[in-house]
Amino acid sequence: MANGWDSSTAESTVAKEAAAAVLKLPAAQGNKALPSLISYLAFEAPMIDALPFMFLRRNPDKSAHDTDVLARAKRLAVAGRILVARIRWLDEMLDYREPLGTPEDVHRLSAAVYKEALDYFAACLVETDEMACFFKLLADLEACYATSLAIDAASCRVPGVAWTSVRVNLESYAAQARARAILASAPVEAQMIVMKASKEEQQRVRECLRSLTVAWQLYDDVLDLEEDYRDGRLSWIISETLRNLHGYNYSFGTDAFYEAALLGGYVHNALRQCQAFYRKAECAADGMFPEVGNFARSEIRKTTELIADLTGIVSSASQDEAASS
Repeated sequence: MANGWDSSTAESTVAKEAAAAVLKLPAAQGNKALPSLISYLAFEAPMIDALPFMFLRRNPDKSAHDTDVLARAKRLAVAGRILVARIRWLDEMLDYREPLGTPEDVHRLSAAVYKEALDYFAACLVETDEMACFFKLLADLEACYATSLAIDAASCRVPGVAWTSVRVNLESYAAQARARAILASAPVEAQMIVMKASKEEQQRVRECLRSLTVAWQLYDDVLDLEEDYRDGRLSWIISETLRNLHGYNYSFGTDAFYEAALLGGYVHNALRQCQAFYRKAECAADGMFPEVGNFARSEIRKTTELIADLTGIVSSASQDEAASS
């Protein structure tokens, strides 16, 4: 990354500061819910940590950003890491239908961690109007995320029970993916406020983030396909596979389902859609946020490689089937 900040530097410094800030909270002392939360503070998330650095305004003379700008970006990155760790922790409780501690411990720790993130944001928003603008925006993001939790809870099935007749189209799934990840945009939104970004800059930043979040989700869905199917989490790939085969009430084993999704082209289709969203992010970033464009292009290449690997697997399977018939 430009100016001496690459993703590994951001990850190692931001994650450590975020973990240290949470560990010293009075509410964390003796809290039995803490270990599960700390695992998300230690979780590798280089893109989350790097976001504020990636969206620094490009200097016309290509000079390095000054120390104050980078220090603010780092502080916003720490705030983002704490915020995202908290929502991933909450997501885990929803996904696995199990509270990670007593309600008292979870509520106490969640509130303290959220306040710590807000304190980090407030330290970067020195003007009253900046604070008012950001915290109003953050409330909107929180409301959107809360709605996404309810939608996800309604879309899950209990393992071992037949899938319902609900179908997920790509547009609706993309909207839900954006909502689930929307709080990760908070550090970048704060940065846009502090640097008094133009309407065009704000629009392009938001388009980048919207596209990136959907691309990330689709790629993760491919990697987690078997686990999501087994645990009853309805992704777009699962919806498309079952809709085009035997319908939602047909029961597949996990291995059989993965084979059907792969050989039927549904995994490949998800990866192609993933690439399309990365291209949208690249286009929105073009000429204004070069680090985002570079990242999108690297992810497109990575996705292309995965498509090639899976194509080889499908081809081999087809040859084996032809040889045995």
